[in-house]
Amino acid sequence: SNEFFRVQTTNWDRTFMSAASNVAGLFPPVGYQVWKEDLQWQPIPVFPVTEAVLSAYTGCSAYNTGVSELFSSDELFVNLLEENQELLAYVSEHTGSNVTSLLGLLTIWDSLHIENLRNYTLPEWTQSVFPEPLTYLGTLYYLASSYTEELKILTTGPFFNALIEHFEGILANSTDPPYLQYSGHDMNIASILGSLGAYPSSVPGFASTIYFELRQTRRSNYINIYYIKVSGAEPEPITLAGCGFNCDLRDFKSILSNRTITPDEWTELCNA
Repeated sequence: SNEFFRVQTTNWDRTFMSAASNVAGLFPPVGYQVWKEDLQWQPIPVFPVTEAVLSAYTGCSAYNTGVSELFSSDELFVNLLEENQELLAYVSEHTGSNVTSLLGLLTIWDSLHIENLRNYTLPEWTQSVFPEPLTYLGTLYYLASSYTEELKILTTGPFFNALIEHFEGILANSTDPPYLQYSGHDMNIASILGSLGAYPSSVPGFASTIYFELRQTRRSNYINIYYIKVSGAEPEPITLAGCGFNCDLRDFKSILSNRTITPDEWTELCNA
């Protein structure tokens, strides 16, 4: 029921499919909802999310500029590339691709990681680079998405705005469903963790999830955050930097206020 649950997704085939698969597992038909005995499935609507909330990586020129400047001028990332020139040449030679960046290494890591998960035998040349150092370097690429305050604002500002509005709507007894789910990307997970001050120690895995739970006592409203790094893993408590695990909603809003922006503000920043 839309009164209880709503799922929104970025405008990509795979995220729509992920959202549809997830809700199919969450809400199998029962009783009168069963319309075919040998098909335990019922149609559940999946809605597109406002672009600004989860799409900084494809729809924001300021983000692309910020990341490019980061890789070309920040000491950490410049030194990383200088220190790994032999690795870049080695991977380029054995893949036939011109790998010159962390993104290029991440792309190779991604292919090897998926093949490894599916128990394929990897080429012998990969033994010296996979899982390490490619996994470590790939994780650093995800770290870049929220490395500066500007990038935090661009990648997560509208998300936190939507999240806070959702919680405040629930407390005001609005018609908003209490359970809101977004289907997005591993980069969304990494950026949100980075903005919370809980940078991921590894590349977010398949079906990785962040839960924001609004809880209430007689005296206060507070938020608990959990992170599931890969499908089947146990939820890990996440603490917003500057707040405890039971983070008062007012403190949550205050700490994130400088990087919380509306979709219209996001559009203006992206086009500046």
